[in-house]
Formats: sequence, C-alpha cells, structure tokens
Amino acid sequence: MKFDFNLPKIGAKRVAIDWGSSALKIVAASKLKESYLITDFIYQKVEEDLPKTIFKIWHEKKLPLYNIVLSLDGAATLVRVVDFPRMEKKLIRDSLGFELSRYIPFSQEEVYFDFSVLDTGSAAGNMKLLVASAKKDFVDEKIATLEEAGIVPSKITLSPISLANVFLKFFPHTDEPIGILDLGFSYSMITIVYKNNIYLSREVKKGVKDILARLSNKLGREIKGFQGIFDKKNEVGPSLLSEVSSDLLEEIRLSLDYMETKENLSVKNIYATGGFTACQGLNEVLVQALGIEITSFDVLKSFSYTSSIKKELEEMEGNFSVAISSLL
Repeated sequence: MKFDFNLPKIGAKRVAIDWGSSALKIVAASKLKESYLITDFIYQKVEEDLPKTIFKIWHEKKLPLYNIVLSLDGAATLVRVVDFPRMEKKLIRDSLGFELSRYIPFSQEEVYFDFSVLDTGSAAGNMKLLVASAKKDFVDEKIATLEEAGIVPSKITLSPISLANVFLKFFPHTDEPIGILDLGFSYSMITIVYKNNIYLSREVKKGVKDILARLSNKLGREIKGFQGIFDKKNEVGPSLLSEVSSDLLEEIRLSLDYMETKENLSVKNIYATGGFTACQGLNEVLVQALGIEITSFDVLKSFSYTSSIKKELEEMEGNFSVAISSLL
C-alpha cells in the first residue's frame, strides 16, 4: 500500500472518492491539458450494505473500473513534517520505517506510510520530510468494501495533501503561511501551507455534527444540515451561530496558537471549505472569532464541468472540494 504525493499519470478518465465519516463524495472526470473536466458527481451516505450500493452506483453511472483515487482523513491518518537525518533518498524508506514511532504515535507495523522530501538543506545535517500515514486496519476496511463492490483503487492519498496540492498548483500565494480549513461532519482538518509545502496538518476534533446538535438543542427542533440553518435564517443570527460554533472555533484557535508558538509562524489568511461553508454568516463568525481573513476555497474555478451538472455541483461545491482536489 502506497501513498502517492506526485501528480498522477495522464489518463482519459478518472474517478476520485472522498471517504468521510458520514458520506462518500465521488467525482468522475476526463483529463484536460492542465486540469480535469468533471462529468458526474455522487453524494452517497455511509450506510449498511455499502458494497452493494457502490456496485449499483458504478454500473448505473457507467464509471470506469480503473484510474480510481481514494482520499482518506480523520483520526486514523496523520500528516507530519519532520526533521530527518540527511541521507540518500533510496535509504530513507527503510530508515524512516525503523524510526517511525519517534515521529508519529504508531509503529511501522500498525500503519501504511509514505514520504516526500521537502528540503535537503536543513540545519544540523537534517532534511525535512513530509510523512503521511494511515492505520492499516482503517485502510484495509475501506479497501475491502470497495473490492467487494468490484473496485480497486489505483492510488490512495490523504485529504490535506489533496487540498494543498490544488492550492499550490492553482491559487496565488506568497511565502506567508496560509491555512486550509476543511469543515467536516464529525471532525475538521486544518492544514498550514508554507513556502510551497505542507508545514503542519492537525485534526480539529469538532465538526458540523457538533454545531447542528447544539443548534437543534437551542431551537428545540432537529436541524439536519446547513440547509436547515438557511431555512431558519430569521432565527439563526450571527450571535447564535457563534455560540453553537464556539467549541469548533476554540479548537481552530488552539491549532493556530500551536503553529505560532512552536514554529513562530502566524497565519493571516484561512481558505475554508466543506459543505458547511455555504451556511450564511459563517465566514463572518470565523473572522470575528479568529481575527484573521477568511477566504472561500473555491476549488471548482480551477476545473471544468459539463453544463448538465453545473447548477447542482456549484450548489454543493464545498462538499466535493476534497474529491475534486484528489483528481490531480
């Protein structure tokens, strides 16, 4: 099992799956010169008998059984930038595997891992490595489900890496550290991009589920998604939205404080994505709570898509940012 940090080989068709805690987000696309033409997308909730559901989707949509990318995230995955003794690249994998538990809270036997050399000229005879890992049981469970549906991924990546790749390829940026915030359902991820590389990625142990639960309690009725908030916009003003998001905002602040304290780097701008970013007033709440600029991470602007899916895809863009980014 291998995590691939490089751009994929050019192929006529490609499918990317973002497997989150509550849903699979699937996009199908054809390769263009520098990007992809998105031809279809599917939002499928994680449910019982998922292999049968995936099999049905693949055959009804006539999706290819090759060139499939699987993107994962969550507590069972880790992305770290580490200082590592300088050596020839061909020797790094074995040496890193032997010392892996020094850099992440798992042993080599527990995880699949891969690395990319970020900088060979660090001080004190070290170089910087981007290390990605995922627990074997977590990955194997996903692979087994897909294989039962007749699908075998050709590449596995992690969501922070996919989002960072799109940002670095298509978005204007300087040497200032930039945050990428992916607001997920059960948890969120914040990734810091600095000097054309991922510098830090941390799980934020709060997500949309927590916000919706607190909001439902406040309003005395169940709110199932950000559309429910929009429907109740006369009742859900900035003050209430800020209150029910307070735990999430505090977790984000802690991640930013960690970056500033440990690495002496201050993030001044965050690109935010995830379905919940479509919630009216959320950006203003983030700006007020964090005191930094918030920009919508509009991944779609760097890709083409067919007219038949244009309206619906644009409405759901935040949900599909990771899947679309994983096409690269």
